[in-house]
Amino acid sequence: MLRTTYDLPAWVLSTCLRWQGLGEGHPTFAEVAAWHGDDTAGARDAAAREALATMDLFSGDLLSGGLSSGTGMAPDFQNALLVLASPTVELSFWANDQEGPYQVLVASAGADAVQLTRIAEQVRLRPVHPESLAEELLAALPEATPARAQAINARVSAYQNLLTPDTEGALASSGGPEAQRLQTVLQLPRLHAAELHVAARDRAGERRRAGPLILLDTEQGRWLIARKSTGAAGEEWISAAPGGDRRIRASVAELLTSVR
Repeated sequence: MLRTTYDLPAWVLSTCLRWQGLGEGHPTFAEVAAWHGDDTAGARDAAAREALATMDLFSGDLLSGGLSSGTGMAPDFQNALLVLASPTVELSFWANDQEGPYQVLVASAGADAVQLTRIAEQVRLRPVHPESLAEELLAALPEATPARAQAINARVSAYQNLLTPDTEGALASSGGPEAQRLQTVLQLPRLHAAELHVAARDRAGERRRAGPLILLDTEQGRWLIARKSTGAAGEEWISAAPGGDRRIRASVAELLTSVR
């Protein structure tokens, strides 16, 4: 487990994953990270070693290339890289607020667990408990009160009909009252929005995903939006309900159960 919290550029993290042969990592941080120095692998590696050394994550010759095998890298940081690259359980969200986009991932493998927060080209890694991944992820959301409204359940077909242009190019005026209420909610100005996913690996290493859950913070409060199949025919529904903490925790737990 990580000893403490570390803040580092995203390109340093991606470089460390490359050194360890761990691929690009989770989609929350796998995007190509900005590197503004000399555009050579050697220059980038040297700069990454120097950045790690300032955080006591590397002890070795800053000019050597020995890190390709992990030599000199702090063991707790190496373990965190393994967790991020191949977690047994992972929960994540992509979010936007008035300051811009950011991503949060919590992941565990055995007794090791780590939280990664990415804002622009910076990442923060901190240790978390593997038994409380859902709580750690939800704690990264801003506080919000549940929406002051009744829950909505709309058929996907009815909502799509509402959005389908007629033969003259105008949007259909009817999709049912629930679909119209759902459209009204989705068109509300947003203070914060997050899309949450979960995934788990079985013993064979196969990854199963579930989600998304959508959390929309509006002037009405927080909405929890999910898509579900019900009935023998597997009819698709979209539900929008006041996003209280208990309801959100239950929905996340349901997703986790579905992938385990």
